[in-house]
Amino acid sequence: MEQKKKYSPTNLALGPNGDLYVGDGYGSSYVNQYDKNGKYIRTFGGLGKDPGQLSCPHGIIVDYRGKQPVLTVADRTNKRLQHFTLDGKHIGFSSGVSSPCHFNIRKGKVVIPDLDARVTLMDEKNNVITHLGAAEDPKTARALRTKTRDTFEPGKFICPHGACFDHAGNIFVVEWVEVGRVTKLRKV
Repeated sequence: MEQKKKYSPTNLALGPNGDLYVGDGYGSSYVNQYDKNGKYIRTFGGLGKDPGQLSCPHGIIVDYRGKQPVLTVADRTNKRLQHFTLDGKHIGFSSGVSSPCHFNIRKGKVVIPDLDARVTLMDEKNNVITHLGAAEDPKTARALRTKTRDTFEPGKFICPHGACFDHAGNIFVVEWVEVGRVTKLRKV
């Protein structure tokens, strides 16, 4: 008897034609693609470290900044971003992240929350601009996840899990901590 695989998706992205890409980050480490009517198209990725393989594809986004849309996946456990064509073919990596969780794009810039106690900003070519609020020791910072707010150091992150730009370019960061933590970084 074949053993059932765990299906535990973490994020999804919508393609320009309405296709839906679902990252099974806490399950099989595959990305499943469906058309706009929910009909299954294909599966790609799968657990591993080689190009095209993934380990906890946590965040996923269709990036429209180039000549062609590109599917970008936060390959969290492999500590990288992976880029795919919209039909699931691996086309490259971007580095400079540690444990990426999610993405948001505004005016060509990308904000990436990173479970290893920082938020990364990248430019139009996926080069790191800066790391914001980086803790000196991510493991020590992560240990604060179950503590009270008075133990959190202002200006330093613990476990950023979600981030987005607002209409003015400010960044909101949501952290994976038991008491909840939302930080607003004002655009300067």
